[in-house]
Amino acid sequence: MVAAPLLSRNGIPVMAKVLLTATIVMSFYPTILAHSDGLILYDSWHLAIAIFHEILVGYSMGVLMSLFFDSLVSFAHLAGIQMGQSSSNVFNPALLAATSPTGTFIANVALMFFIFLNGIYHMLFLLKKSFVLVPLASYKLDLATLGQNYIAVFTEIFAIGMKIILPLIAIMFVIDVFVALFAKIMPQANMFFLMMPAKLIVGVFIIMFMLNALYLRMQQFYEIDFWNLMDKLFLG
Repeated sequence: MVAAPLLSRNGIPVMAKVLLTATIVMSFYPTILAHSDGLILYDSWHLAIAIFHEILVGYSMGVLMSLFFDSLVSFAHLAGIQMGQSSSNVFNPALLAATSPTGTFIANVALMFFIFLNGIYHMLFLLKKSFVLVPLASYKLDLATLGQNYIAVFTEIFAIGMKIILPLIAIMFVIDVFVALFAKIMPQANMFFLMMPAKLIVGVFIIMFMLNALYLRMQQFYEIDFWNLMDKLFLG
């Protein structure tokens, strides 16, 4: 609820998050009880360790799922700057930061695809699987190994988001090269008024063709890649 995509948004009422959390806990209770190594000792020391243990696992999974969106928005923001939108940033309430219109558009489209692809179902199913991989009150989580695996998984997810937007940035760079060559051929031409509309038009057409590829890549990520990455994170 704190770090997961969509559910962590400030627009969702706190009471709704509490009720949803209680519903998830009740539905997961048989799985949690079946795979736990025993009851938690209710003294302050063991209870504090158990709480930290579960917060660490849940927050790690939420950050990794949100990282895919964050990488898309970051590189889409860079692509928007390449398209000439450096002076037209808009406030994105989901990120609580200013991004280019291209970054905001990609973020909203990715969130819509996340809902269409049953992303919340995959997220909850992975959360349920975490109690199988790391049982409650087991205290078997190796922080050193988790840290090494987390860096590897973090890098891989960030690279996946980068590869989706990178073609748009590369095409914008090629356009800049052609504009520079054209400026050398015709120095008297006003490159600013020629370059701005051309880059925007080309960028919009490229984004339109990228939407289908983005949908298919997100489908592969949430149905195949993320499951393998979670196994790599907790099992090595």
